Amino acid sequence: MKKRKHPTPRTPSPEGILLKNLRVHADITQAELAARMGLSAAMVGYWESGRIRPSTHWINVACDVLSVDDATRKVVLTLREDDWDPEAKILKPRAEKKTTPAVTIPVSVFSDAE
Repeated sequence: MKKRKHPTPRTPSPEGILLKNLRVHADITQAELAARMGLSAAMVGYWESGRIRPSTHWINVACDVLSVDDATRKVVLTLREDDWDPEAKILKPRAEKKTTPAVTIPVSVFSDAE
């Protein structure tokens, strides 16, 4: 008889962790969230456990159902894998982006007249 392999432990995705926290904060179960989204509770569980990463579409739908404000929604949608510290279970602060200084271009550069 073959031994059944146990699935390897998965590290939850940053999106899954945040969606779970938002769901718990809204005081609804996975089954309730799934029903409001038209999905199975298993799918929501897969997102939260890291088995599957939610698509942008489903993140937006979950944010709508959970009445998430625009700033929080933007954070969830722009997460990257390197934003998450799985051992500490926290989001790492992002380094400030270096921007190039603004350059003023004279309007004459764009005109056709010579």
